[in-house]
Amino acid sequence: RVSEEESDSVVADLHRINLAYIFDLINFHSVDFDGEATGRVYATRLRSQPRADAFLQVKHFTFNEGAMGDMDVHGSWNPEQHSIFIDALINDAGANHQTSVQGHITPGRNKPGSGIDLSIQTRRCNLHFLNKYTHHIFTGLEGRATGTVRVFGPFRQVNIEGDMRVDEAATHVNVLNVDYHLAGDSVILRPDNIWIRDARMYDKLGRPGMDEHCAVMNVHLMHQNLKHLRYDVQAEARNVLGYDFRDFGDMPFYGTIFATGDVKLSGRPGEMTADI
Repeated sequence: RVSEEESDSVVADLHRINLAYIFDLINFHSVDFDGEATGRVYATRLRSQPRADAFLQVKHFTFNEGAMGDMDVHGSWNPEQHSIFIDALINDAGANHQTSVQGHITPGRNKPGSGIDLSIQTRRCNLHFLNKYTHHIFTGLEGRATGTVRVFGPFRQVNIEGDMRVDEAATHVNVLNVDYHLAGDSVILRPDNIWIRDARMYDKLGRPGMDEHCAVMNVHLMHQNLKHLRYDVQAEARNVLGYDFRDFGDMPFYGTIFATGDVKLSGRPGEMTADI
């Protein structure tokens, strides 16, 4: 029986609780979290305005299916603000990765004030989590990045802002059917916009230090709350693989093209305009 005394508490021990199952129960999928949580939850004032604190260790934590490592997290429920406050540290020693996360999540579908606001500081963060948002233009995005990011907004209008440095990254550009890789370039994140400026990207035959099979690129990705992605790319190409289709598919032509000179590409998923 629950006590009437506000100073009394209920303690629950958790062992290998699946996070994805919990977020399925509350129908929260703006971002996808998974992992096995073990720890202790303390609850007080259960007959009035319940408060709760959780101290958890999460093994094999993933963010949008991207492996992040193991996480130590303190979560607390504040009834006055109707929010879950989070203070977490994620480590993956094998990848020299560490990320700290502070902020809050306010539950409630379409309720005023509901949403997410998380501040993230990271070293060599796994970029796989971005595939959830970029897969219509880029697929198989993998790599590591360092910097700060804020994820915020109502659940149906989540946005991001921050400044990152790409330690290394590789991806497949769908509309060109070409794989590219880069390292050491900056990414600027602002609401509804992502810029990559003066980045040296290499095709499968190129590598850092080479003056060919690369392109100096300025990329502008535009989105609406991480949806409806559009792109505008300006590149100074140096004998770089720029197009590689072996049949028509959904495109008006096919072939393998190595390009040198100035190239402009713009469009959206399934649509491209080229000025070569």
